[in-house]
Amino acid sequence: MAKYTIAIIDEESEQRNDFEFVFEKEFNVYQIAEYDTIENLIDTIKSEKIDAVAIDYRLTEHNSSFSDNGDFFFREIRKNLLEFPVFILTRSSDEVKKICKTIDPSFIMDKENISYGKGEQEKQEAFLESIKTKINVYKTDLQEKIDRLTDLEKIRKKNPEEFIKGENEYINLNFELSKYISGANIPFTYFTKASNDRLDSLISKTEDILRKLDN
Repeated sequence: MAKYTIAIIDEESEQRNDFEFVFEKEFNVYQIAEYDTIENLIDTIKSEKIDAVAIDYRLTEHNSSFSDNGDFFFREIRKNLLEFPVFILTRSSDEVKKICKTIDPSFIMDKENISYGKGEQEKQEAFLESIKTKINVYKTDLQEKIDRLTDLEKIRKKNPEEFIKGENEYINLNFELSKYISGANIPFTYFTKASNDRLDSLISKTEDILRKLDN
């Protein structure tokens, strides 16, 4: 099985190299030392075919070029790439979980589980395996949505009357997949006037949820 590619975002080059030493056993590693806009960061994730991102929580320390901590990047990446695997790395996982209440705590990973090649390896192996598992879950869920939308598209073309029953599901899947990294270019964009009205309503509702989560 081909290795997944994981991007590492950290303000310290030594720390990025340490992480790469650990992650390269199981992943292809892409280091990110700085960024200019979220849009360009998203473009990098897509162009480099990155499967997950690991971010140091305290990015603003050590005379950093970063103006925001890891939780900001977690939220911004997931706004643009629905459910994308983003992991926050910290030595204070309990504290960060309390601060970042809108973030699934299972994506906040404790650096204490990383041995950097020293001492016992069991915790580090479990740490890496948990990351691979979450990527697998993401990929599987994405593929299931793509397969279902493909089936609905076939029904739309062959049996328009039957398609009416699945039209709402079709709209929802179109919208969801447009926010997934692999779904951004899926060429299923057929909507009736009624479908477009419901899609506009769905987009408005989703944007409202995102605004509330950002507050």
